[in-house]
Amino acid sequence: MKAKIEITYDDGTDEETRMTMFKFNTLGTALSFRCRCTKIWLVVLGDDDQHWVVTPADAAHLERQGYEVVA
Repeated sequence: MKAKIEITYDDGTDEETRMTMFKFNTLGTALSFRCRCTKIWLVVLGDDDQHWVVTPADAAHLERQGYEVVA
């Protein structure tokens, strides 16, 4: 199952930052989706037991928050 989520968060600067993620139930489907993308996306293990496909900048932000970048 794929769900596109758009989140706005405060990154400590004066402006808010938007994050777009796609959520998948399995790692295999997340990797398959990522491989079909024309731009670079990374897979992060989310706290909701789903795999999140996000941009490298968003993956770096999530990694600083303690999330694990899987691929």
